[in-house]
Amino acid sequence: MDRKVHDTLLKWKSSSGRALVLEGPRQTGKTFIMKGFSKSYHYSVYIDLEENEELKTVFEQTNDASEIYEKLSYNGIRFDTSSGDPLFIIDGIQSCPRAFSALKPLAVDGRCDIIASVPLPGVEPSEGDFPSPMGYVQMVEMGPMDFEEFLWAMGIGKELTAKIRQWIDTGSEIDVSIGSALTRYFRKFMTVGGMPAAVQKYVDTKDYNEVWDVLASICNIIEKDALRYSDKKDRLKILACLESIPSQLAGENKTFVYKDVGKQAGTGRREYGSSLDWLHRAGLINLCYNLRDPCEPLSQMERTDSFKVYLKDPGILTYMLGRETASAIESGNTYVKRVRSWRAAYHRPSYPTATGSTSTANRTVR
Repeated sequence: MDRKVHDTLLKWKSSSGRALVLEGPRQTGKTFIMKGFSKSYHYSVYIDLEENEELKTVFEQTNDASEIYEKLSYNGIRFDTSSGDPLFIIDGIQSCPRAFSALKPLAVDGRCDIIASVPLPGVEPSEGDFPSPMGYVQMVEMGPMDFEEFLWAMGIGKELTAKIRQWIDTGSEIDVSIGSALTRYFRKFMTVGGMPAAVQKYVDTKDYNEVWDVLASICNIIEKDALRYSDKKDRLKILACLESIPSQLAGENKTFVYKDVGKQAGTGRREYGSSLDWLHRAGLINLCYNLRDPCEPLSQMERTDSFKVYLKDPGILTYMLGRETASAIESGNTYVKRVRSWRAAYHRPSYPTATGSTSTANRTVR
């Protein structure tokens, strides 16, 4: 699947001089993009520090680029520089802070172009005597697919999406048939979302039940990351904040209400602020602040104590709202009577048939 970040990587390759780090939540396609980008090189090397404990020790023993390459060669990692600079991909660098620090000497050494990936909450900038590589690293944020990328995956060509963008920018009238088609695709986007695995599953099967299973797996990964990469005191609070988002958006409150997270009066930012901050740093949510006055600069007009919280991926939000909501969005009937727990959302309910009876639990959402 085509992603806009690929153009950023090509621009970086032409300028070089610094390592590049793709940062963003898991399952947004960072590894897929890096491996696909490696095809533009004559030679590339890929390592995953999260999966290989032995390679971590290489970076923990030294911060010298020549020694790193030498020790990697002892572990069977070969670098062929005979036809130009190869690409060195370091996946899972969040599991080894000293490898993150080593990006500076590797970039200065210059024998390879360096790309690494991290989920946002997983890496400290430095550790002990190993300095931060900032200044020698270009950080690139990568999130779920946006609606335009989703259209590309659905087979809508870039020329047409460019025309649509131009029509919107100039305020031109959009043909009724094109507008209707875009509305249908947008409903699919709100149901499937922009996580590449979910999008690919829909492209391959056109089966929302299959997509639902993928979204369930992604939510499980999010939960495990929250338990793994956060402070022990915040872990359950992070999950409580995450689970409260659908009901808070569906409620009558115009702002995020801390006391509604734990259903306990008197609780506020002191209890849940750091947990919400973790979700924001992890790239899972957007904070939309109310303004004191709608004038420029908007950032100076924000009321930091008054905001709403949205999930970055619409598919995960729809999954958390439940299958009834997914069916309603796909059909255009967006009136939803209730919001259920995202853990309860995974169970397959029955869906009404055309005759008024109910189908089996495995019926595809239409």
